[in-house]
Amino acid sequence: MKYKNKKSGQVLFLGIIMLLVIFFAIFFFFDMHNIIRGKLKLETAEQAASLTAARWQAKSLNLVGELNLLIATESMLNDSSQIAIPDTVEFKNERHDSEQLKLSKLYRRNSARVQALNEMQSRITFIGPLIALASAQQAAKNNGVSAVNARKDRGGSDKPSNVAEDFEEYLARIDDDNNIYSAEPNLVINGYKWREPYKLLLYEITQGGIAVRPNATITGLEGIKPSFLADLGLYPAILASAKGEPAWCQWRLRQLVKMDDSYFNGVEWYSPDFSEINFSQQSEIYPLDLRLESTMLPENEYVQFEEEANRLKQEGGYSEDVMDYTSILPVRPRFYVYNQRWNRMSETYTGPIVDTPDTPWKRGEYLSRDVADWAIYGGAAAYAECVQYIPETLPFKSIYSSSTAKKFEKGKANLKNSPSDALIRKNLNSSIQVGGNYTIDRLNTGCVAKPLGKLSGDRNPTDIPIVLPVFTRVNLIPSLMQEIRIFSYEWPLVEQFILALRTIIDDGKSIYDDDLEIPEGSEYMLEALRLLGTREFRRQGYNPEYREEIITTRVLKKYFEKDNHLYHPTENPNGPGWLQQPVLKPCRKYHLPIEAYEEEIYCYTREKAERLNRMLDPEKETPYFIPAEGEEWYCFKGKYIKVKDGKFADIMENDPEEGCGKKVGSNPGRLPAGSNMSPERL
Repeated sequence: MKYKNKKSGQVLFLGIIMLLVIFFAIFFFFDMHNIIRGKLKLETAEQAASLTAARWQAKSLNLVGELNLLIATESMLNDSSQIAIPDTVEFKNERHDSEQLKLSKLYRRNSARVQALNEMQSRITFIGPLIALASAQQAAKNNGVSAVNARKDRGGSDKPSNVAEDFEEYLARIDDDNNIYSAEPNLVINGYKWREPYKLLLYEITQGGIAVRPNATITGLEGIKPSFLADLGLYPAILASAKGEPAWCQWRLRQLVKMDDSYFNGVEWYSPDFSEINFSQQSEIYPLDLRLESTMLPENEYVQFEEEANRLKQEGGYSEDVMDYTSILPVRPRFYVYNQRWNRMSETYTGPIVDTPDTPWKRGEYLSRDVADWAIYGGAAAYAECVQYIPETLPFKSIYSSSTAKKFEKGKANLKNSPSDALIRKNLNSSIQVGGNYTIDRLNTGCVAKPLGKLSGDRNPTDIPIVLPVFTRVNLIPSLMQEIRIFSYEWPLVEQFILALRTIIDDGKSIYDDDLEIPEGSEYMLEALRLLGTREFRRQGYNPEYREEIITTRVLKKYFEKDNHLYHPTENPNGPGWLQQPVLKPCRKYHLPIEAYEEEIYCYTREKAERLNRMLDPEKETPYFIPAEGEEWYCFKGKYIKVKDGKFADIMENDPEEGCGKKVGSNPGRLPAGSNMSPERL
């Protein structure tokens, strides 16, 4: 018997498959819609936050500029009725019938007014940027970005993972009475006791939750002495060299091993000196990059300032003329000026393409046109970075490029830390990261805005070093067009180690003592310093007692065959250190006589090369390599050593590519301007 319906159910099976595909597609597109919506919202928030912060930076700069004008205005300096400054008892008891006493009293009153104005300017450089920070937070929140709270509110983590935690760590450091912020010169800045108001305002801003990561210039170890203590590349180079993986060409190690032995006596050589570490004396968050000029300006610069100030007076309705240079000398005012970060440096923000075509920005490779023809300065800028985590409907799918997927298959990448998708990344908590989190990603993925202004004649503000109220607009610029430092507070391990060194020395101990209290993870730094202080270790790199030998066949064979000619404390105390030994190079990249590859040592000179070349047919045969004038090449089994004037011409120190091999752990530094086009956009 035959059944006509034996194929029944196949349509149902296909229908179920199609329903499943449609089901997953719905959720997939739902997630995609959420991602797109999140990116749009986030980018709008970042742009609004950076522009808002830049506007407050511009307002702060203009206020500082207005006060500069007040300092220079005749009525403020000469009319004692403007501000009542009480005299000392001595002055009140003195008779005022002396013209000299009258001038002295006027001078003291005027100086007091200038100091009061300088204090007002100093307050602005701290408080203005924090108002910018608060405004940026509110702008981001108004655009739908959720704020995050610090570790203490979330139950904790040992490592900062969001910007709120970074702020918490930063506040704790400012509050510490044993660091650069509590040093005597930094407690009162131009009459302003900044620390408590700065901490309080920063604390109040963070209590509402943080939605925006700003830029900042946090005081670090740039001025530590000796400077090699802060070099993260030095410690692994020392350890690698001690283990036979020569890294003697690491530039600091190369310098240190040449120091006289007396340098390493006592504790002075590793005793940290913090006196040269300078606090910028302004808000480190959204900094204005200004400084108070400590001396009178040169006459030509003041004349420029006077001309521009008079123009501003006419436009803005100032009632008094600016003082001339000779009148201003007795009062000796101090003006706020732009610091070095406003300089026209080729690696930072630049302007006209046609005038200076020496960088990619100036060649027009990254922008179709300039932000402004006259905007060719660095200085203040406002960065804003936000991050959101969007819950996934399908938690088991991942969003990665095919190249990353292949890396996963080969075990060369992991799900959590893959750098290939910084802006849309699958997290282990079934959510997708939208935006950047610099503490983890170490990428510049936010927006940057900049206050812009110009002097008369379309000149940029820094043509006159004194700050003037000329900042009238703000612009978004590509995120790495100008070099900025993104706020991410971490307590660097090397800094913790250096502070521990200070404590060890203050306790009368030495780095060679046992049971020293140092931060966990910094043990390798202590081991490296102990090695560096050892004479035998330094001699392995550079031995001042080595005297170069007369070049003979016996000497050449010694260098060609083995490294037993190197320094050894007992077997060869007068041998060369690694940096001093001659460089052995292979002959394969040169056309040399066959004798150069035979076992006995062969001397190859310029004269021999020219004689051999005369015997060749240049159209059919490759000519022999011709050494430089005065050089002799001694060849042995396919390798050669260059000799000149009876001495080894090339030594390891002069040829680090040959001598030091691979590079050993060094500080990667910051991304240079122009190396990133800004974050991915829709």
